[in-house]
Amino acid sequence: MNDRLHVFLLLLALLDLGFVHATGAVEDLLLLPLWLLAIASPWLRRLQRFRVYRAGWNGGVLIVFALLVQHATTTGLLHMLEDGLVLAVLCQVHLLNNVGDRQRPDLTFFNSFLIAFVTSFFAADLWWSLLFVAHSFVLVPALQVYVLVQRAPDLPPDVVRAALRDSLPRTLVVGVITALVFVFWPRDFERRGWLGDNLQFGQQLQAGMSERIELGRNARMQLSDEVVARLDVLDGTLDDVPMHWRTTAFCEFDGRTWFPQDAASLGSRFGTDTQWQMREDGTWLRPGRSEPRARVAVRLLDRDAETLPCALHATHITPRELGGRVLNPRSYGGFQVVHVGEPPTGALSYEVDIAQPQPPRSMPTTTRLNFLQLPGRLVPALAYDLAAKLRAELPADADELAIAAAMRDWLQQNRRYQLPGESGSANNLGEFLLGTAAGHCEYFATVLALLLRTQDVPCRLVGGYLVHERTADGGSLLARARDAHA
Repeated sequence: MNDRLHVFLLLLALLDLGFVHATGAVEDLLLLPLWLLAIASPWLRRLQRFRVYRAGWNGGVLIVFALLVQHATTTGLLHMLEDGLVLAVLCQVHLLNNVGDRQRPDLTFFNSFLIAFVTSFFAADLWWSLLFVAHSFVLVPALQVYVLVQRAPDLPPDVVRAALRDSLPRTLVVGVITALVFVFWPRDFERRGWLGDNLQFGQQLQAGMSERIELGRNARMQLSDEVVARLDVLDGTLDDVPMHWRTTAFCEFDGRTWFPQDAASLGSRFGTDTQWQMREDGTWLRPGRSEPRARVAVRLLDRDAETLPCALHATHITPRELGGRVLNPRSYGGFQVVHVGEPPTGALSYEVDIAQPQPPRSMPTTTRLNFLQLPGRLVPALAYDLAAKLRAELPADADELAIAAAMRDWLQQNRRYQLPGESGSANNLGEFLLGTAAGHCEYFATVLALLLRTQDVPCRLVGGYLVHERTADGGSLLARARDAHA
């Protein structure tokens, strides 16, 4: 093959590796050998005349192909994208090192176009766009040089330079048309395309609490720094105050939406949480708890709040200023904030006694079954495969806490966090499970819940605030709207 044409094929192969790298779906360690083999192709091509080299090369390619097939058949859909992309660039590197005078590089050109097209669905917009610009300035001249090489194998340098100058207008036309398509035409059925993603000013979401959790809401999330609660320690230290302050527990999942826990469906009002009892002095008590280790004064600054943030191990609540509101105990051990009369104008303040964490309590059978419910066929098959794979890696006598910890660790290590509306964020549960898109806390919590329930580990999803910010003087904690968490 003509050396000048090989330069263009090498550049295409390197750009294809760049496209795959930009998706983040393939580990760098898997791509490294392919990068090295592509860069070394000008020297490796000279070894093609040796039969031993050809036998070793083709045998290695077959072994790698067999390993990819074996990996795909044993992991199911879990690594389907990763294996497919590796196979695509493996073909490019193989063709790059083996296309000779008797072979035509048509498949190299087609494969390069296919890689660019497929990765556009998964790669970050900016990096993919930059790579595509470079790809356009290589692919069009490469095709033109290829046509010339077929007619005259020994191309003089001035002919190649003339071909490059002649291809420049065509390249610019292709680039402009493609840019217009990607600005105004969606790349899949969920996304609006680049223009739509950046003009959703009227559909931005404000982080906060909700009575339901709906997956698939992919409008851009606006993170507000507004302080919604301030926690001051009256007894104990800040280290004694838990970081998670819950507002709503969710139990039923229909494949897309989580619904609040309902006492009627649990079979017992005491199925999971000891209920609050109102005392004559207007305070609320949960009996059967240990002595408090800390007392916290809470100022709820969100006047529109419909639920009262409360720690899981709270034992005693003393309202200080309700400002035209009343508290209604809910079935999940929390409180609903009911507005009475005129809209409240001031902060809601209360004190909370927090005890030591309690050992797990026995759970009624009806409640347990409720916490194991799955939405049937709406659960992706991948969830069952992944849960079974992770469970098989644990000892047979592993308890429920060990199973939960292992699945939590896998999610932390193998899935990316990203707010909705940003480029590369998941549009649905399947994309997040496959790893082709990143997800926010609701996706992580939902997937963990589904994995656990497939292994008969009862669980629920809880929404609230992650309280971790200390004030400048180090004496208080702040919860902001952006700290809403599942």
